[in-house]
Amino acid sequence: MQRDAHKGSIHEERTMFSWLKTGLTKWVQRYQEKRFERLLQENRRLKAQWQELNGGQPIRLSLDERSQLAAKRQELDPQVLQALDAIDLEESE
Repeated sequence: MQRDAHKGSIHEERTMFSWLKTGLTKWVQRYQEKRFERLLQENRRLKAQWQELNGGQPIRLSLDERSQLAAKRQELDPQVLQALDAIDLEESE
């Protein structure tokens, strides 16, 4: 009889842990999505502001800046880059 009670408590602990893990995972995902959306909006705002100040001309990067961004770009998911409307590194000066 005591053995069944012990198994029940282990099962309850696993269920509680699973519930906590799921809740925490969802919270982290929502936090990341909100942060991503804020960064995306800031990126668009700064890009528009730069173009306004620069007479509508696109952002020009030096070869060093271009290579630094290309290295960082390798670490990112292509879908994330597309969503960010990132600077086109293939564009020539």
